[in-house]
Amino acid sequence: MLGYLPILKPYDNSQKKSNDFKVAVRKTFHKCLKVLLEPIQVLSNGLDLNLNGKTFWFFSQISVVISDWHFCLVKRDNLTNINLSEQQMELRTHNNMIRYLD
Repeated sequence: MLGYLPILKPYDNSQKKSNDFKVAVRKTFHKCLKVLLEPIQVLSNGLDLNLNGKTFWFFSQISVVISDWHFCLVKRDNLTNINLSEQQMELRTHNNMIRYLD
């Protein structure tokens, strides 16, 4: 399964901080996940999986880790760069996260 999630871009910083924009981002994200995961919804009761001549009851589970999605402190251009210096990174200290959220 492969899917792309749209990224909503605000016009300016005030729109980015507005409640309406945050709601739109959240609703878009959840609607996209619903559309992407709908084809496997029929598997909610599990299915019989035949593997090496044996039958197993199989129940698919999808786990989504979203803890870092909205609070990434690495610039987009550096997300795949494994050779970042300390000057190019911002540590996830309590104070840095509070400042970022503000």
